[in-house]
Amino acid sequence: FSLGENELNLRLKDALSEQILYDVNILPGPADVQIPPSAFEGKKMAVFSAASAMFAEEEQERYEAVLSEKFERETYRGKWIRFLVLLPDRRVTATYKEAVFAALAAIEKRTSPLSYIVLTGTEVNYDNLRFSLWNTYGVKTIIFFGHANSHVGRIVQRWTQQVVREGVQRTQIQCYARREGYFRTQYENVGMASYTRQTRPDAEPLPDGMDQRIFDFSRLVRGANDYPFIKVDQMYVFGCLSARYPDMAIALGCNNLRDHSFKDMLYCGFTEDVTQNNAIWFLLPRLRKLLSLVNQGLVIFFNALGEGDTIPQAVSVLQQQDVGIREALFGKDGNLNNTQGLLDRDSTDDDTLTFYGLGYVGNRRFGYYGAQQ
Repeated sequence: FSLGENELNLRLKDALSEQILYDVNILPGPADVQIPPSAFEGKKMAVFSAASAMFAEEEQERYEAVLSEKFERETYRGKWIRFLVLLPDRRVTATYKEAVFAALAAIEKRTSPLSYIVLTGTEVNYDNLRFSLWNTYGVKTIIFFGHANSHVGRIVQRWTQQVVREGVQRTQIQCYARREGYFRTQYENVGMASYTRQTRPDAEPLPDGMDQRIFDFSRLVRGANDYPFIKVDQMYVFGCLSARYPDMAIALGCNNLRDHSFKDMLYCGFTEDVTQNNAIWFLLPRLRKLLSLVNQGLVIFFNALGEGDTIPQAVSVLQQQDVGIREALFGKDGNLNNTQGLLDRDSTDDDTLTFYGLGYVGNRRFGYYGAQQ
């Protein structure tokens, strides 16, 4: 690229420690910059930034991009994996950058770097997810930052956000399908629904033949033959309307009382639109403020979990914050209404962030299968 008349500072920092991994000033003129792979070695995620070198550090306006380690299956095959972090959309990742990094920092306090997997962009595809669950050991905690919806086939007008077609109620999250082409591998964002007719033949048909195209979360976590042992016991889905209805929590297993030492599964998500990133969202100050407050709240939440708080204790920390954060997460009363992890929400429950499952009531800690409570 051409740098114009000014020197350009390029920098690579570790996402969690903020340690500078690579730093160089490029002289004016055409430039071809290659950061050595050794600078990224051993790091799950890093932040690459560029800024004009003519200004002092505190005056620089830096362009930033979040980079991640490329997923190599053989690195993790047969290993004990406790966490699976899914970041399928780079814009959502950038929007929730602080919360994503707080989640990763909490994970690293609870386990070793080789005990968790980060998938970004098209790496969040069904083949990689199945490998991560079924070709590694350990019960997983899934953390997802990306697009979600409470319905399949819902069509929303981009600028007015008016619902043109409601679709069928079935919670879905962003997930890619791998397509082998003549010249290169391609990926299609087909999504993953809580369940389809693949696993429940009597289910209401999804529109546009999606029962055969969209992935089935029930099959992913339970296998084709309803595998008797759980593969995921905690799931945090930070995407629009991901917890408006309890069907994804039920697919996870939050409605089954299992004879285990650790109570039951836990599912956490949003009941409202929060992770929008289109123009209409960012043009409205009120909505931008809501997103900022939710982001701040999630940072506080994961910081508490990383320090060893139970899930209810971390929620209690949120309920002691300023009124803005409390109302952004828990509605006008500023408190979590669903304190029993119930699968049915009533009319008084105005939480934006909610929890399903007895894992909440059982004082579970963050992704700690078999831990002493």
